[in-house]
Amino acid sequence: MLLVAAAAAATDVAAQPRVDPNARDLLGYRLRPETIAKLQQVMLALDGYQSPSPEGMRSDVALITVLAMTIPYGGTFNDTQMAETIGALDRGHPELAGAIRQAGLTNRDYVLAWTTLLVAHPVAAAQRAGRSVTSDAPPETVAFIAQHWTDVDRLMHEMRDRIDLARQAGERRRP
Repeated sequence: MLLVAAAAAATDVAAQPRVDPNARDLLGYRLRPETIAKLQQVMLALDGYQSPSPEGMRSDVALITVLAMTIPYGGTFNDTQMAETIGALDRGHPELAGAIRQAGLTNRDYVLAWTTLLVAHPVAAAQRAGRSVTSDAPPETVAFIAQHWTDVDRLMHEMRDRIDLARQAGERRRP
C-alpha cells in the first residue's frame, strides 16, 4: 500500500520524488534489464524469511518502505542517504545483504536501483496514462522503464504486494 501511495502521490506535481541535483551516484545510476531480474531474485529469495522477532518485517520490505517514505514527506534523495543505507545493509540486514550478493548484485546496486525505481516508475506510469509531470528522474531512466514496462511494473507490483502483506500482518498483531 505504501508503495502504491507513494507512486500515486508522485503523479501529483507537488508530491514528486525529489533528488538532490548534486546526487551524482543516484542521478548517474542506470538500470539494466539484468538488474530488474536480479531485484526479482532477491525478493523471491526473501519470501521464505522468518524474522526472529514476532514483530519483525522482512528486510527488503522494511528497506523499500523506509526509502518510499521519503516521497510523501517531501524529503530529497541524496548521495549521503544512499551511502548510509548501503553501509547499513551488512550490519543491520545480513539476510538481505546475503540475498543481494547471491543474486549477483552489490549493496550499492540494490539501493540505487530501488531508489531509481521509486523516483522514475511513477513518471513512466504518468506518461503511459497521457499525463506530463515535472520530475527529477533522468529522462534516460524514464525511457528505460517505458521500454521495459512489463518487467518493471510487475516488480513494483510484486513488492507492493509484499508490503501490503507485511502491513496486514502488523495490523493482526496489534491488540
